[in-house]
Amino acid sequence: MARELGPCGIAVKTVLPGAIQVPAENDLPAHHRARPEGQIARQCVPRRGQPEDVAAITFLANPNTSFITAQPLTIDGGWMPH
Repeated sequence: MARELGPCGIAVKTVLPGAIQVPAENDLPAHHRARPEGQIARQCVPRRGQPEDVAAITFLANPNTSFITAQPLTIDGGWMPH
């Protein structure tokens, strides 16, 4: 997409969030809730992510970041290096 849309001045940005805790989880029956403890234990930052942890995505919406394209932003507490 970045190659196709770049010439049109459109940057393609991808955010890869990890185990982000959201209030909607509380409405799910217990047997449908994900158990992220194993993932959390392997992260560099051993806790659930909070919605404010992914607030960095507002940076990507800034027009001054138009040269950032085709790059994923991983916000997962350091789980990916695992």
